Amino acid sequence: MREIGLDTDKIVQREYILKEDFKADDLYKQGLIFINDRIVKDRKDIRGLTPTVRDNIYRYEAHVGASGIDVVMSDTSGSSDAKVELKTAHMTIKEIAAINYALVNKALMKYPIYKFNTLKSYFPNVTSTRQFITADKYLGTVRIDIQSKDINPTTDTLYEAVFYVLGKIAGSISGIEETYKGTKEFRARKMKDVFRNKTVNYTDPHDGGVGISQNDVSVKKEWKIDLREEDWFAYTDNYGTSEEKAFIAYFRGYVDDLKKVYSKIYLVRNEREFHIYSFEDGERFEPDFALFLQRDKTDGFEQMQIFIEPKGTQLLEKDAWKEKFLLQLKNEAVPVKVFADDNEYRIWGFHFFNQDNRMKEFDEEFRALTGKSAYSYKPSLSMVAEDGPSTLKNSCKPEQEEHYA
Repeated sequence: MREIGLDTDKIVQREYILKEDFKADDLYKQGLIFINDRIVKDRKDIRGLTPTVRDNIYRYEAHVGASGIDVVMSDTSGSSDAKVELKTAHMTIKEIAAINYALVNKALMKYPIYKFNTLKSYFPNVTSTRQFITADKYLGTVRIDIQSKDINPTTDTLYEAVFYVLGKIAGSISGIEETYKGTKEFRARKMKDVFRNKTVNYTDPHDGGVGISQNDVSVKKEWKIDLREEDWFAYTDNYGTSEEKAFIAYFRGYVDDLKKVYSKIYLVRNEREFHIYSFEDGERFEPDFALFLQRDKTDGFEQMQIFIEPKGTQLLEKDAWKEKFLLQLKNEAVPVKVFADDNEYRIWGFHFFNQDNRMKEFDEEFRALTGKSAYSYKPSLSMVAEDGPSTLKNSCKPEQEEHYA
């Protein structure tokens, strides 16, 4: 590990251990988790850049040239008198084109891959170069943070910034061999085959962050929990980010209300045990948590499977495609079983859990689970009988003064 740049002296191992009570529960021994697959997309279905390319935030520093997508660590060893105070302009390519379309078009034409016939081979539905530059699904919403000495970047700086970013995007496009999409049918897997004890290596864990126990003295007092004593958490501890620890503390405050509605409540951390694929472009996504809520019916039970992703504020924009995907699940994800039974399954996702920018949305969604929301979605499910696997479809319609009872 030293040979690849890892300091082994700072690496520590943490054990994710499933509780014996959880492993003895029927939910674990016989229960199901539903995940989807990635399949090749027909080129005629391609209607834009992939979200990971389109939603990225590109950075350009005029005084030093191209700086890369990550934040540049500049040399501060020189004299302070020589420093230039940089201003940052946040601009999309569509906004720059509105100022000077010819500038963007000139930069585009410097790359052979953007010649229209070549572009058309990658994006069969694009109708013109102007559409590719200005449409939101293509370059329109691509954002560049331009750092220069001017509040309003000069024409030369704008050209250099656009040229640099278009080069990055050209590399992503030229690397495309096949494009994908995630299936809307989610296949059943046995929970006991997915979640197991696991050893994870962390580098230099400190200050209540990644690799630190939820019960460590460095964790904020309001987040500090001995998860061994909590019957709703599947593992004996959590070593996730501070945002994950904040979510677990938040969840704990709702457990008593959830127990009034559901007969089984288990929050399970996903330490790379499973992944799902976005419907639009088949991007791989490993939600941090899967919440399983179960309540009994006259015959069988109802099970809700909810994917939850705590997200730091610095990643909200870059990972916006993940949140969009999570919010599509309620209406579009279809659980598919390989056998018939009387149980009903629902697959949902919530807004990101973020303490600074998402608590209103997340709390409304979460309170609805307890029947305390004045306005919520009540899903209805119907079994579709076919020759093959039995399929449950989600159909969610808004209803006033309705809850999940």
